[in-house]
Amino acid sequence: NFPVFDKAVVFAALIPAISGVIISLILGEAKLYHEIQLVWTGCCVILGFTLVIYATRRGSREARFFLAGFSVLIMFGIMFILRDLGVGPLNILTMSSLKIGSAIMVLLLSLGLADKINVMKNALSESEKKYRMIAENISDAIWVMDPGPFRLTYISPSIERMTGYTPAEAVDLPLQESLTPESLKVAL
Repeated sequence: NFPVFDKAVVFAALIPAISGVIISLILGEAKLYHEIQLVWTGCCVILGFTLVIYATRRGSREARFFLAGFSVLIMFGIMFILRDLGVGPLNILTMSSLKIGSAIMVLLLSLGLADKINVMKNALSESEKKYRMIAENISDAIWVMDPGPFRLTYISPSIERMTGYTPAEAVDLPLQESLTPESLKVAL
């Protein structure tokens, strides 16, 4: 995991996309808009692309989405530059190329975020499985209590060996019957 890299790439990736939309809303299609957007996007893309290539080589899964996003933005940026220099054709695609490239890049970054969320969910699920296995196979009783109504919400299967009650029965018992007087004082 690369925490500093993550922050730098998010900055380098989102700032041109967001600023492109804001600047276009403020300045419209004025010549000044193109100059500002060209320089700003170029700087951020070079920084971001360098960071993404570095992270991709180090095995970062998220970097693949950033790499795809920056590649699209660079492609549309080149189209914009060629049109601005008079080399490329003047059509709807080249006139809005930075906006289109930024939108596609944001879409790809969103897919990367969704992928990261799924990876984190899977890791959480694996962790829960490990802790459940421990709780279900330990010889001591493990219990979880909801402090609001002072009710047990979970009790490990070892309670059956200790008391004869199944976990479902033990959870339904009043707290005074589930705990010793000393434990009840601590719980309350």
